Amino acid sequence: MTVAASIFLITYIVIISEKFNKAVVALLGASLMIFAGILTQERAVVTGLLCLWNPH
Repeated sequence: MTVAASIFLITYIVIISEKFNKAVVALLGASLMIFAGILTQERAVVTGLLCLWNPH
């Protein structure tokens, strides 16, 4: 849980700083979550598709 929170916070801070492209930073953060074993690749894809399907 601590690793996931750290990755999330670092990703969020870098996005807020606007020094790098937001999409690239978000993809790197998601990739780190997958490589760290916090999130499976299947779960990441399903979550992404649900966000596209239900825009509310």
